[in-house]
Amino acid sequence: MARPDKSSSAKWSKIPIEPLPTGHCPVSILLIQCTVPRFWRFIYAVSFFLSLIQGYRSVLPGQVKDTDAEWFLVPLAFLGGLILPLFFMAYSRYRRGAVEVYRRPTFDRWPLGWWNDTLQPIRLTLIGSVLQVIGAVLALPRVDQRGAMVFGMYAALAVGLTLGERLVYRVFTDRIAAAPRLAAT
Repeated sequence: MARPDKSSSAKWSKIPIEPLPTGHCPVSILLIQCTVPRFWRFIYAVSFFLSLIQGYRSVLPGQVKDTDAEWFLVPLAFLGGLILPLFFMAYSRYRRGAVEVYRRPTFDRWPLGWWNDTLQPIRLTLIGSVLQVIGAVLALPRVDQRGAMVFGMYAALAVGLTLGERLVYRVFTDRIAAAPRLAAT
């Protein structure tokens, strides 16, 4: 079998590749573009449901019997939820200037881009913690004192994350991409 000569490969590397006209994408690319956002939405729905169940189960007396939750941890959870989003945004910004403009969070992207897509995991952590609080509220009639302390920590963390996210949007206003406008129909 004859080997292709190097001059022919060099000739082919110089040919400009033009994008396909709009509406003429290969089927595989269209399938991926349609399937991946649905996949992430499904993953988010399942994880949010599991957060709700975890919040319910984690404050029940059988689950918290060996928990060492003290009341002084409630303000620490609040402060952690308040400060950590600002820290993550600052770190992702000043880590060799990796991110210039942050994308707003959506439900059709990878959830764990802490250093490159920082607003996405902050929002998902906030939603997960709020759902844990809602699940814990549903179990409140059956909890003991330790369950109430765990509920207080969940609530403090959720409130801290909510305020921390609002602070992120205030501090990094010029670094967050504008929300896309919906076309009038």
